[in-house]
Amino acid sequence: MEFSDTGNRAIINLVSNIPFAIGYMILPIYAYHIRNWSNLQLAFSISTLVLISYFWLLPNSPRWLAVKGRETEALEILNNVAKINRKPKPDQLELTVILKSCKDEEISNANQSNISTLGSICQTFKNIGNGYMNLVRNRELRKRSFLLWFVFISVTLVYYGLSFDTSFITRDPFILVFFGGLVELPGYLIMVPMATKWGRTNTVASSFFITGVVCLIVVVTPQEKNFFKQRVENVMTTK
Repeated sequence: MEFSDTGNRAIINLVSNIPFAIGYMILPIYAYHIRNWSNLQLAFSISTLVLISYFWLLPNSPRWLAVKGRETEALEILNNVAKINRKPKPDQLELTVILKSCKDEEISNANQSNISTLGSICQTFKNIGNGYMNLVRNRELRKRSFLLWFVFISVTLVYYGLSFDTSFITRDPFILVFFGGLVELPGYLIMVPMATKWGRTNTVASSFFITGVVCLIVVVTPQEKNFFKQRVENVMTTK
């Protein structure tokens, strides 16, 4: 996210959810072949060792490098980002000034918090509290904060509610979980062109509206076998 411009952050945020769906699909494959729960957990843990390669594959944060006094490395990474994105090489003097300001800001913050360990801990908790309080200090931030909290809780309840309600599709838990992850992939992929064309706000609002409508349809759809196909389609569309 740090290397992205503001216009593409919504798309990157959507694409970053795809590995979640892939992991969702891999889970039942592991569980099918490894029935012992402790061995299954061990297999999951061993699989994550591949993430150690990120130390060499992913570049360091230019901001962090600048704070550590490694401006040359930060400039190299930023120039490489511009090259990969096929953008003009940024002005080196301007980048140097920006990186220096990041370092100065970090040093200033460190000097202000250069107190005893206990005082530092208290200051940290105080800063956290002030951060939360800033979300409700004025009318606009208060409105947005409560709206986002409500949306997050609602989305979570609907998502897991639908996941638990798909047991009528099959009694095989491995197939059920696999298709639960598979059905999420089209949703993430469809959102990318939508967010590119209409923006994040319109895309999220329209997807919430469609989800709400289909949820209502799921509620009123009869549970008889004759309506099995409609129930499956509605639940998967909502998810």
